[in-house]
Amino acid sequence: MARMSKMDYQMHCRMQMMLNVNKSRHQAKKKYKEMMGKNESNRMIGIHSHLTYDAYKQTIIEFIRSE
Repeated sequence: MARMSKMDYQMHCRMQMMLNVNKSRHQAKKKYKEMMGKNESNRMIGIHSHLTYDAYKQTIIEFIRSE
């Protein structure tokens, strides 16, 4: 396995912290609304889809490589 650069490692750790696959999106939205005090928000905490995770990861990798 190749060694990760510092930015790659930071990205990997943060993405793993945000990954919430197989957890309730409804509960995440409810928790966000309680935390922010907004009733009309559709946002949630974390990433709940492998496809979204892969898309974010690819975008971040492109950004890191362009630096």
